[in-house]
Amino acid sequence: MGEINRLIFEHLDGNLGTYSIDELQGYKNILESASETLKAKSMANVIITICVTILVLSINLVPGISLKIFYFCLLLFFLVATTPILTRHFDNLYRVTLFIKKVDAELAKQKKCEDEMQKQRTEMQLKINEKRTRLLSERYKKKN
Repeated sequence: MGEINRLIFEHLDGNLGTYSIDELQGYKNILESASETLKAKSMANVIITICVTILVLSINLVPGISLKIFYFCLLLFFLVATTPILTRHFDNLYRVTLFIKKVDAELAKQKKCEDEMQKQRTEMQLKINEKRTRLLSERYKKKN
């Protein structure tokens, strides 16, 4: 995730307008892949936490108070250990998702600009062709 944070905050953030559509699309694909990885890691941690919680909730099935205390301490330790990890995964996932939206907005803006430029080029080409046709027809009329 460090590479993704570096990509976002050192290279892309604030400079989105300087990249081409193809480069932005490539970065978007990288970010979406990172997002999927973060989702998978987060879900794995949640599933493990649920399993450990279920295991500890079965304390009543365990004979002896010392074993019950051990299981309870195990649950507390596990929750304290995994909470920062889950928080970091969800925080990173949130930041990546927000940045993907920024990249999408920049892509849409650049594509709109590119479409507008293409439209202007086409109009200019049509005007040039019309002028050329008119001049050629005038020359032809003068010769005949």
